[in-house]
Amino acid sequence: MSTFSIALAGEDPGSFVLIPEAKDDSWKTDVVDLGENKKQNFWQKYNSVADKYSAKKDVGAQIASGIMNRDTIFLLLAQLVKALSNMALVIGAAMIIYAGYLYISSVYTGDNAAKANGAIKWAVIGIVVVIFSYAIIRILVAAFL
Repeated sequence: MSTFSIALAGEDPGSFVLIPEAKDDSWKTDVVDLGENKKQNFWQKYNSVADKYSAKKDVGAQIASGIMNRDTIFLLLAQLVKALSNMALVIGAAMIIYAGYLYISSVYTGDNAAKANGAIKWAVIGIVVVIFSYAIIRILVAAFL
């Protein structure tokens, strides 16, 4: 099971995962092989295994095995931004629903219409900012990895 995961009903549980699981259990044998392979230097073997994980973009295996390189930090930050963006989008959608409730209730009371319009405006602006920030992070991760 993942370290921290949140999923809505009927949704892929991997969408809100902060630290993902390893895709397979090959990291267990890779850790044992580091000490047993006498033909290669330890650091050469370590770097080759770390490069293999980076190529597969398997952050879960890197964290589980402890075999990491600089790409691990970028991949983990990208995973964190993805999870936070998903949570922000859910909050933005909830704010739009709340603003719609305020707008509909203003029909009866008459005093919440301006507050509802402001809430909808700021919720939409927030959603647009989250979408653009996620797109920028995706572009940066693709450029550096």
